[in-house]
Amino acid sequence: LTPDGRYRNSYEYPSWSPSGDMILYSRQYIDGNIYSMNTDGTNPLVLISGANNSQPVYSPTGERIAFIRAFDNNQYLYVLSTQDNTLKALTDKPIYVIAFSWSADGRYIVFSYYPEGIDAGTLIKRYRILEVASGSMVDVITDLNTVKPIWSPVMTTASIRQNCTNGWTRFTIGGFVHNPPGESPNRIRSEPNSSAAIEGQFLAGE
Repeated sequence: LTPDGRYRNSYEYPSWSPSGDMILYSRQYIDGNIYSMNTDGTNPLVLISGANNSQPVYSPTGERIAFIRAFDNNQYLYVLSTQDNTLKALTDKPIYVIAFSWSADGRYIVFSYYPEGIDAGTLIKRYRILEVASGSMVDVITDLNTVKPIWSPVMTTASIRQNCTNGWTRFTIGGFVHNPPGESPNRIRSEPNSSAAIEGQFLAGE
């Protein structure tokens, strides 16, 4: 689909459009641009330019393209609207974004990052879920050296449950549960009563 490109002349991070009629890719070491092309390799077009851009991925609905933009010794998560071509930065310093993945409904992005930027010297990475429309975020993994998050295709939506200290909360497929750091482990039972079988538990920070 592309000419021979080795190392500094490479074509990187190919990604399908939801309709399957286009492929996105970046040329990080040539011009930092993000391109689209037909599935037979014809008609390559520059979609995103300026700074150093990589890892383009369409949202499942096709309304946005998320990508990573590198400048000022940092890496930021951006989205491009395919409706009006507007750009929006989703993260800021000191977060240094490494990789990301869309939720199946296109409402959220989960990404891995260095919490204090690459210059801090830390090798511990974090996961964070971001709601694209509002920009609100929450950390979901805080103690693992992780790199590439992949959102499950059956987790079609995420919703933060209300505090359930004084009652029972039923978990659902696609639900989002967060046990804050410092809290006791939260048992998961097969039924909402204290004598039901324990199926697992959420540890503090999970």
